[in-house]
Amino acid sequence: MTRDDPLVNNFDSPDALDYGLLDIHIRSLLTGQSIERPRYNYQTHQRHEETCPVLPRKYLIVEGLFALYWPTLRAQSNVSVFITASNELALTRRIQRDISERAGSEASIRSQWEDTVWPMYLTYVEPTCQFADLILDGTESIEHSAKRLEHLITASRD
Repeated sequence: MTRDDPLVNNFDSPDALDYGLLDIHIRSLLTGQSIERPRYNYQTHQRHEETCPVLPRKYLIVEGLFALYWPTLRAQSNVSVFITASNELALTRRIQRDISERAGSEASIRSQWEDTVWPMYLTYVEPTCQFADLILDGTESIEHSAKRLEHLITASRD
């Protein structure tokens, strides 16, 4: 079995992520160096051989469930945001995404949600909201959330 074998890893735990590589990539981008970001196949639970080039830019957005989990990653952030949503809404969105993008069945998605996704969220993700500079409600309009974020970014530059 390999690291990417779904039977070996709980993919909703931060231990399943290659944080070492993420840390190297973030540091590289912040110092003006390009990276080759891995691509992942959610149906086979394996990385693609091909990577995706990422060029450094003025702003770097790190998005994901564990973006506020690792202290070293948080220390490199100027602004941090946590987005909330109810258990029911998050499950509904996941079912829609996984059926359309990842060829999952509703039964398997619900089972995974109950067995790993929701317990891992409560254990590893929800507690990180304490590190956020801004907490957004995932049910609000994108426009409203973007305005709040823009205000925070503008204020942090002053």
